[in-house]
Amino acid sequence: MFGLEQGLSHQLLVFLEGSCTIDYGCFLGKKFSAGEMVLIHRRSSYVGQVTEDMKIVVMSFDCLIGECDKLVFESYANYRSSIKYDFRATPIRYPLTDFFHLLIYYLQNGINCAHLHEIKHKELFLCLRWFYTKEEITYLFYELIGKSMDFRQFIYDNYKKVSSIAELIELSNVSKPVFYRRFKKEFGASAYQWILKHRREEIIRMVVNPQICIDDLYEKFGYASKESFHNFCRKEFGCTPKQLMNRYRSIASQHADPGISSYRH
Repeated sequence: MFGLEQGLSHQLLVFLEGSCTIDYGCFLGKKFSAGEMVLIHRRSSYVGQVTEDMKIVVMSFDCLIGECDKLVFESYANYRSSIKYDFRATPIRYPLTDFFHLLIYYLQNGINCAHLHEIKHKELFLCLRWFYTKEEITYLFYELIGKSMDFRQFIYDNYKKVSSIAELIELSNVSKPVFYRRFKKEFGASAYQWILKHRREEIIRMVVNPQICIDDLYEKFGYASKESFHNFCRKEFGCTPKQLMNRYRSIASQHADPGISSYRH
């Protein structure tokens, strides 16, 4: 088993050999194999199960380095609205195949400085913009792309730190009407609907972990009692918290774990 709890960096998982399945939010048991890549957003955690011995490159980054990349991503926002995202893999093709093999060669030979990381970050995004279509880039970076990336990043950075939408609005330093208008334009949903959706996804991510109990869940999400959390699960998932745990842990336990080797950049 491999994975990551919610972290500070986005992760581009690049599969060079073998195969695995990954549970990511509401996407469970998604299959990935050599020659594919997928993005994990930094607000999210994931759990992977190796199905065939694999080699993987994990490229971590906090934000886009170049202003050009940021402007390009904002310009792709219109493509985003036409995509039905389901956490599918994006194929790795030339010249990215050679790019990743050369990166591994550098790391294996001890070149692992901040200067290399910055160069490779810029080179990666340059290759993507040049050799992949707008639709492919938009799908791969679906959770990063938006009409206003600064506002989108503000929401991702802060929505879990507050206990109400009113507090989030106060942090944003804009008026309530402006906040709601920008939120709807950026995310295509009301703030309440969007936060509720992400709460459901985070609960699913947590229940897969066998070390988590129901007490952990209702305390983490601020419910006054087990009963109130039970009612939430009944309404949003159509089952009790215990049934929810059994359902997703059963799915997660169906895979073997032969082994994995990885390189981090």
